[in-house]
Amino acid sequence: MRRLVGVLLTLALLAVAAVVLDRVALALAEREVASRLSDYVDVQGDPDVRISGFPFLTQVLAREVDDVRVTAPAAASGGVQLADVDVRAHDVGLTQPPTAAELELTGTLPQPALQELLDARGLDLAVDTGTDGLRLATELLGQNLEVLTEPEVTDTGGLQLRTVSLTLGGTQVDAASLAPLLGDALLTFDVALPDLPLGLSLAAARPQDDGVRLTLIGADVVLAG
Repeated sequence: MRRLVGVLLTLALLAVAAVVLDRVALALAEREVASRLSDYVDVQGDPDVRISGFPFLTQVLAREVDDVRVTAPAAASGGVQLADVDVRAHDVGLTQPPTAAELELTGTLPQPALQELLDARGLDLAVDTGTDGLRLATELLGQNLEVLTEPEVTDTGGLQLRTVSLTLGGTQVDAASLAPLLGDALLTFDVALPDLPLGLSLAAARPQDDGVRLTLIGADVVLAG
């Protein structure tokens, strides 16, 4: 009986040691991912890295990690500056170069950045963002003109602002009534985004109080600069 108890205690201690070793290896890996982010992305603030799946060491032996999530206050890559960044990568291969079978990046393109993009197009429009859309203000024929727009993704993966309504001198007009007269082309504003990071594609755009929340996606993404 004493021998059996001793064997059980030994197995229990080995199990605990294995779990501790696995968690230590996981913590080191998460720290390594955070430190290597600076090679590919200009991260502002301390990124938070979470690697899912247990045990972790078996994933390392298989040379593939199930899920990796990285959040950061802000990040910039390829000329795109985003705030409140959330990256989720699935089936991340650990061979060189590392790849992700699926990757989704969400981040907020802040209002000042939107203003710069519109200014770069030579548009004399002041932008104000909100959950109901983006308001573009200017002056026309001595009257204040405000254009309420909604961000949307074009068929080619670009960002476009579609006019919902116009208010000129206090009079509001729905865009639907103007479409037959002006045509759809005059009721949309293309926003030229810089090259997106890691070759990702724009999948969704949603207005919010502090800017436009963008969702970028990619498949078989090479995680290298």
